[in-house]
Amino acid sequence: MSFAIIKCLLRFQYAPLFNQLRSMNTAISYFRESMAAKHYATSILLLIGIVLVTSCSEEKKNHVFKTSDEALTEYRSYLSELKSRKGASIKELTTSIKQWREIDDSVFSFVSKDTIRKAHVYPTSEYKVIHDSIRSEFIRLTSASKRTYKDIVSLKISVSAFADDKKVQEATTAAHSFFSSLDTMSLYKGGKDKMIRSYKEFLDKTQINGIHSKKQFLSYLQVEDILFRSFLCNLSDMNNVSVTDITCSTENICSQVMHSAGSDVLSTEDAVIFMSLRSNRRLLQNAITCTEDIRTNKIRQDEQRTAYFWMILQPFISIDDFGMAILSSEQQKQFEKLAADVPSVISKLSQSLKMNAEVTDNLPNLFLKMYISKL
Repeated sequence: MSFAIIKCLLRFQYAPLFNQLRSMNTAISYFRESMAAKHYATSILLLIGIVLVTSCSEEKKNHVFKTSDEALTEYRSYLSELKSRKGASIKELTTSIKQWREIDDSVFSFVSKDTIRKAHVYPTSEYKVIHDSIRSEFIRLTSASKRTYKDIVSLKISVSAFADDKKVQEATTAAHSFFSSLDTMSLYKGGKDKMIRSYKEFLDKTQINGIHSKKQFLSYLQVEDILFRSFLCNLSDMNNVSVTDITCSTENICSQVMHSAGSDVLSTEDAVIFMSLRSNRRLLQNAITCTEDIRTNKIRQDEQRTAYFWMILQPFISIDDFGMAILSSEQQKQFEKLAADVPSVISKLSQSLKMNAEVTDNLPNLFLKMYISKL
């Protein structure tokens, strides 16, 4: 079965669920829309800064070839070995994907540099065909067993292209200390309405004045974090509150940060690291708040339940390779605990929303397939 067909089947199979997830109210859409924009901006910054924060990929090339034919032969051999497998535990799947990334890196590097022209021989095209076939095999192996949310966290941390990268870890040390210090900051004191007004005013002021130095950038992150966490404390009461202004303003400020990256205002490395850590922090805080609200029965409307359902799942979908690699040890623990708590919470929500239990139970498999489909 081709990779394109697999994607179409997944889209068709889960279409009813995703249609339900789209029916969110304007208050909760703040998290869906603004986080998606921030995640996109961070990815763009990462592409710009990747040479600064990662070690040279040459260090990972453990396979040496003399010709493109030799490289492709080894790649085909790896594909054949995968085809012979009937299933794989999450540990086996993780190990195999890590091996694949190493082999793929070496094969692609060699094939892409092959400048010798041969009639009717297209190494790069053949590489792509084998690559897609291997990816399809991993999707098949993923489907062979029932996966869990813990499996998602474990696999994505282990197979990240930035896993165990010392340069990345060194670059994030100071940023982790900064974000950890924010946990000691007191939340906004005042009612929900006053807090929302202050949030909007703060963002409006930042848009007008701009961010012109790293000091101002960190100050912005500090105040924004206090307001965001204060917002989360009132999340269950936000059903009829419009936060469109907050969403748009936040996106505009993130865009300003993106455009200033690599200038005298803010280094590319700082922009990538701090914005990625910010995204991780917000996604996890949001999901953890949602699980607690559901457990304590704070949510009683289906519209809110649908929104909460989506927000709880966001960290498992939206935190990419780089984000997984820069999770602090404390955040990893939070993520693992969230993964342990999610099944019961999702089950509770899906029952209230009359969702197909078979579909929601298989979401971890779907999310792993989605992740593998992008490798």
